[in-house]
Amino acid sequence: MENKKQCFSTQISIFLLSIILLLSFVTPAFAQLGTAVAFLKISPSPQANAMGQTYGNIISTSPMATIFNPASLGFFAQKNYIGKSYYPQKVELFPTSDIDYNAGSTNIGINLNNFINIPISFGVAFHNVRVNLGEQDLTGEHNEPIGTFSSWEEVKGTTFSIALDYYIRISFGYTQKNIESHFAPIVGGEAKADAHDIGLLFQLPVYELLRESNIIQNYKFYNVEPYFDPGFYYSKTNIGDKITYGDDPEAYPLPRNLSLGINLNTGLVYKGRYNSFNIFSFKWAREVDDILVKVNEDNTADYVSGLHDIKFWDNLIIGKSNDKIITKRGHELNFGDFYFIRKGKYENIPGRVILKTEGWGINYTQPIKILTTLLNLDDNKIIRLISNINFEKHYSKTDYGHPFGVTEFKSYVIRLKNFPLN
Repeated sequence: MENKKQCFSTQISIFLLSIILLLSFVTPAFAQLGTAVAFLKISPSPQANAMGQTYGNIISTSPMATIFNPASLGFFAQKNYIGKSYYPQKVELFPTSDIDYNAGSTNIGINLNNFINIPISFGVAFHNVRVNLGEQDLTGEHNEPIGTFSSWEEVKGTTFSIALDYYIRISFGYTQKNIESHFAPIVGGEAKADAHDIGLLFQLPVYELLRESNIIQNYKFYNVEPYFDPGFYYSKTNIGDKITYGDDPEAYPLPRNLSLGINLNTGLVYKGRYNSFNIFSFKWAREVDDILVKVNEDNTADYVSGLHDIKFWDNLIIGKSNDKIITKRGHELNFGDFYFIRKGKYENIPGRVILKTEGWGINYTQPIKILTTLLNLDDNKIIRLISNINFEKHYSKTDYGHPFGVTEFKSYVIRLKNFPLN
């Protein structure tokens, strides 16, 4: 009987160790000793993943951006009534295993400026993220079957956000989420926890401010004008108490993460009477992450405050890396809001992982908007509605090298952009 228990314990230990090693490699940000529910650090958005997992430049277009920064919802609500992002199929985090990942987000927003000329936007969003860690067949001392179990972890979140667009653009967001972790049939192998996220976004429309202040001329030419919008990104996620598994006296911290970023969005926009679209745009972002957890000499772990190991000037502004933080950068080329090319770089020096990322996006319905805007057909409210329905596909690829191969993320996005109803 004792041997059977020992065999059972050994197989469980091997299984959990395999999961930890796989997730540590496939999602390098997991390489932080002492934290639980590490799946919360998986980046869900293919748009962001293609750009080195940077989120600062997809805040108004990707519903999944809300999962990593709740303030994204405020900027999303400035430009969209509703949006949904989902995977056509689950993502295989490790091609030869049963580990798969799924995520989705639904955002709803309202911009009061479209109704009562008040430049304030509100939004509410709902998201769900789940990782299935596979099934295990357990055998006893003489290889007799003991049973089969499946392990999984999941988080469900609700986000609220408010944004202001008055000379500057600023957004604040808050997410409340419920976390579950199941490693049955281990005694005490289930755990639940509550956590929350906060986020702040800032964007400075430089060209608009200079033009409205009469410092520069209006360079609008045949309804085409430039824009130049630098921005700042802040989020603090997975804020909550430590999590415990059943009768286990040990409490494990959540992967509380601090993210800071700077970004730039610039290009040429065509403005019609009711609608507008980018003729061309360039987006760039740099972000730094740090897990706000320290491991003590006795192998216990505690939360820390402040910027921890992030040096604001050296790491964020100058772009220097070090052996205590994760640095990310990426860019996007946008052609007519129709086709997008993205590339990026992800550096996790503590985990000795440096990755190059790439991807693309396509908006299948954008040609309708371009045509109706150029021909001034959007005077009709029905045509205006149809031309603001967006159906997009986004793809990202990260090559982790042998034996883990390539991880691909694919998602579809359905958005209804806001537009004047008069």
